[in-house]
Amino acid sequence: MQTPTFVEVIGHLKAPVKGPSIAFAIIFAISFVLHVVQISKHKAWPLLWILPCACIIFIAGYICREYNAFHPKDEGTLAPDQGLLLNAVPIFTAGLYLLVFRLVFITNFSPRWRWVLWFILSIYMSAVVSITSQGAAGLFDATASLGTVRSALALLKASAVIQLSLIVAFIAILAVFHRRYSAAKTSDAAQIKKIRIATATLYVSAVLILARNIFRTVQIFSHANSPAWRTETFFWVFDAAPLAVVTLLLNVTCPAKWLLGEERNPNCSA
Repeated sequence: MQTPTFVEVIGHLKAPVKGPSIAFAIIFAISFVLHVVQISKHKAWPLLWILPCACIIFIAGYICREYNAFHPKDEGTLAPDQGLLLNAVPIFTAGLYLLVFRLVFITNFSPRWRWVLWFILSIYMSAVVSITSQGAAGLFDATASLGTVRSALALLKASAVIQLSLIVAFIAILAVFHRRYSAAKTSDAAQIKKIRIATATLYVSAVLILARNIFRTVQIFSHANSPAWRTETFFWVFDAAPLAVVTLLLNVTCPAKWLLGEERNPNCSA
């Protein structure tokens, strides 16, 4: 008897529950429109162009997932479904990193730190998106060989660890910037309020993405028969919902509105 494939063990991947996917697609479609409007209004395309792009990928992923819910026998959209949703997260998270670069400018950190952060982001984007795409294509292919599944699983494990490590580093860097700015002798109350709102938004967003990354890391290191894989509710609670909250939070607070108009604070130099 042939050994069941990874996809066959996790039955809900081929037949997810109907309804929630289209709801999340609508949420990200609304968020996409709001991002475009706000970015255009504040002329923030060089800083935040990546957020609406990530929303488009989320929308496509959830549409594929909803299609799979109604067409469980069509395995052609399974890998795109998983690949799009997995790849959308590091791309979306890069938008938060770009906002931190803006904080670096405002707090007047030395140029070497800005170049270090740009280098990290470039490596992050190219490496994580590449290995995540290859991993999803192999792991969620119902016809893949055992060797292909093992290689793909290793790639997704590496992707999960990298993403988890970087979001932790992101929170640490944000805390350093926050501390230095708070300690600076800044008398501009309006500026202090703006930076606090932007920083609080980034903290909340980072914590939610951290929770999502912890879930995905636990999941990818778990056996295919484990609840982390087989219970679809975990995906909606620890993956879909936190990311939806983050994108809507960015719409509500719009950090670009608070950061783009600020000048460097010479008292925060490093």
